[in-house]
Amino acid sequence: MQRLQQLIENLDTAASDAIKLQELKSYLSSIPPEDAAWALFFFENRRLKTKTGLKLLKEVIESQTCFPDWVIKACNERVKDTPETLALLFASKGGRCEISLSTLVIQFLQPLAGFTRLSKKETIRCAWEMLSTTQRVLFNKMILGGFQLGAQKSLIHEALSKISGIPRSVISRRLIEDWQPSATWFQSFIESDPEIDTAMTPCHFEPVVVSEVPPDKSDFTHGLEAAFAFDGARVQGIRRREVSTIWSEELIPLNLCFPELIRGLSLLPSGTVLEGFIVGWDDDLPPPRENVQKRLKVKTATQKTIQSTPVQFVVFDIIERHGINLSHCPFAQRRVEMKQVMDEWSHQWSIHGNKSEIDDVNPDFFQQEMFDMSTVLKTEPEKSVLPPPMSLCRFFKCNNWASLEGKLNICRDKHATGLLCMPVGPKDYPHSDENRWRLLKPASCRARLALLSAERLPGNQTHFIRFTFGAWLNDSLVSVAVIGTRHSKKDFESLGEFVLRNTLQKQGNNFQVKPELIYEISFEDIQESSRSKSGIRLKNARLCKRLTGTGMKQASTVEEIKSLI
Repeated sequence: MQRLQQLIENLDTAASDAIKLQELKSYLSSIPPEDAAWALFFFENRRLKTKTGLKLLKEVIESQTCFPDWVIKACNERVKDTPETLALLFASKGGRCEISLSTLVIQFLQPLAGFTRLSKKETIRCAWEMLSTTQRVLFNKMILGGFQLGAQKSLIHEALSKISGIPRSVISRRLIEDWQPSATWFQSFIESDPEIDTAMTPCHFEPVVVSEVPPDKSDFTHGLEAAFAFDGARVQGIRRREVSTIWSEELIPLNLCFPELIRGLSLLPSGTVLEGFIVGWDDDLPPPRENVQKRLKVKTATQKTIQSTPVQFVVFDIIERHGINLSHCPFAQRRVEMKQVMDEWSHQWSIHGNKSEIDDVNPDFFQQEMFDMSTVLKTEPEKSVLPPPMSLCRFFKCNNWASLEGKLNICRDKHATGLLCMPVGPKDYPHSDENRWRLLKPASCRARLALLSAERLPGNQTHFIRFTFGAWLNDSLVSVAVIGTRHSKKDFESLGEFVLRNTLQKQGNNFQVKPELIYEISFEDIQESSRSKSGIRLKNARLCKRLTGTGMKQASTVEEIKSLI
């Protein structure tokens, strides 16, 4: 546990991802395999079934310290972290002997599920006696959930890749499988299996060239294929060796988030790799982006989740067919191959996809002369209609800029982010050495917004992951835009330094700041928001430049922003 405690402290103070990667690599390669397996279990935000809740932990504190519940609540309001509050209130200094992570889990955590309430209290008390205050915090989070590491999962996977020599994408795929932590499992986990690993590895994601500049005239020589692009997650759907996998652009496997899409991919012929966007599905436009975001946040999508947040895999390109790479073929050829594959898939889906299975008829009913078929047949209750899990992107051909501009001008009316374009001629894209997609966006709008608050990365003292900007509504500043980590490190560091110097109020990981900093913010569209006092949220907001020498009254108003669209 001392090694784990040291790792957490080092990650919190690390100044860069390179240092964090080195710390993770050093930790995972120096501890026993069984400890490494359990560390990965908690790093992946998995939780043990201990049947032990917060109420029982509070009872242990009350019995040891005689503090009433209101004292514990008052302390927690100051600390803002319940597991840490309980660790600090426990009287013993602890840390008198070293115990390994695997021993702590096997001897103290796993048995809790089968213990009586009294035995649970005594087991937790004994564990707290052995651990230091910082280690108690980690122990409490292992019980209650919410174990946070000051490093992204991609860094953890990269560290495992460095240790084992296995590609990071393979590491990510192996970790979504059903596994139980043990020394044997960890040793087999870091062993290479080239044949299977190669089959499951995604193809290279070619960058999509995002631009607001019209294409050259040469792009229209043989025509330009375009389609409306909607907010969603860019993915590859892979069917190889009779196994289906969905990979995100960040090389994260999404099988558990979208099980209905995996079922759809299972009807593809082996050796097929398709590329497209997962978008929210609805009878009416716009496709709800929230559906995709909600699904990406769940560990495993249940049937209820699938029905309440339906999505669809919209295919816009094919990379492999029958195991042959087509990425360097002209798009005209790829589109023909893609249409053939999707036509075959649609036929298979019409036969196997929505087939309802009816249980066998009860033979006892055949003894009767008359019987009610609704009683004999065990039918399932009627379910809501879901879309086919996959569809082909609807392309239209443009022979000149006028026809393409006409489609571009109605993007906002259709709530599309832009037009996805690709020349259909035999030559490659004039601006690139490869057949690359171009996302042509409508001209962005700009507004002057004031920084209101920031959200810090859990477990890190100086790294902020989201910033909230506001505009004037009557006589107060209200939130209209949240900007995430898609910007340069320099931009975020300067904003973070301002937040730390000008914090008015801190609540957990949220910092409210003095409204003194104004930025010019670009955005693509406005969407309604019932959660914001302003009633709007800027879509795809990005930092442009910091405005100096401007007073707070120079910030845009909500009405001015609405008038831009």
